[in-house]
Amino acid sequence: MLVDKGVDKLMKESQNAKEKAKEYDKAIQEVKKSHWRDWLEEAGSKDLWKANRYISKPYGDGSKARIPTLKKTNEDGTTTTTSSNEDKSQLFMKTLFPPPLPHSLVPQDHEYPDQAEQWTPITKDQLAHTIKNLSPYKVPGPDGIVNIVFQKSPMLSEYLLHLFNTVFTF
Repeated sequence: MLVDKGVDKLMKESQNAKEKAKEYDKAIQEVKKSHWRDWLEEAGSKDLWKANRYISKPYGDGSKARIPTLKKTNEDGTTTTTSSNEDKSQLFMKTLFPPPLPHSLVPQDHEYPDQAEQWTPITKDQLAHTIKNLSPYKVPGPDGIVNIVFQKSPMLSEYLLHLFNTVFTF
């Protein structure tokens, strides 16, 4: 019984939200029409040419930025222009996502140099000094942890020390 009432309530709220969204959309459309009409009535000669450009362009993406005609240099050195969206998208794909190289440029028998310096584990003092010098309320990184947490929670130091030394050990 309670589940049915909850579902009914949810359905009514969902229907109400849809109706409100339709009302909002209708109000936006009316305001747009009203603004357009007012703008045309008060338009000067320069504005009329601007209005002509607006209504002469094909219906499309509304107010989104349009990508202008692009120029492409062919292998033989000639230049061609692309104006259709399909051609532009292909040009962007080829430019931004070139095909992968057929093989690695690093020779198979390449010998890498030895490490420049031997890794030494981080000490408790180094970690404590670093944590102490952090800006306490600096904007947190992707983990969302603010530096003050590390400064006010000394028990975390042991875990952090173990974590860092494990990560940096080869």
